Amino acid sequence: MLLDNLYIGLYFFYGIFGYNCVHKYINNKPIDIICFNPRSYSFICKRISMLSLLALLYSAYFINNPNINLFMNTLLIHIVVIIGYYIKWKIDEPSTFYMHVFWIIPITIYAETTGTGLLQIYTFTLTWENIYMFIFLCNYSFIQGYIYTKRVPGIDNSA
Repeated sequence: MLLDNLYIGLYFFYGIFGYNCVHKYINNKPIDIICFNPRSYSFICKRISMLSLLALLYSAYFINNPNINLFMNTLLIHIVVIIGYYIKWKIDEPSTFYMHVFWIIPITIYAETTGTGLLQIYTFTLTWENIYMFIFLCNYSFIQGYIYTKRVPGIDNSA
């Protein structure tokens, strides 16, 4: 499918260049390409573990396996990303913030066309998908301080 490949491609693109690469390109700032220094803000393990990028992978998973529980989990992870981004950085980079918001729209449209979207009446059931998502988000809240770090002068580009 085209949409799931788009989300996977975006995962790799944003993993290499960063979610804010559009903002940096527009403002003629250096783009943070991934690096292999563990102290760096752009360290590859930090970058591919960012929740906004994992939301893109989960979106691709939902597209390949559409059901109402996966749809609600996909919405949840995107909403957590949007709220978390706003809490951490406000709207300092509008293009980056709106990209986070934008990538939830195709999921919602796709879900409506497959009959797994918001128009379907949702009754919460405790499925493995919901349990795994809850455990994942709880554990992620503990490790997010290691993923989202400050830039290190001399290693990272300036913000």
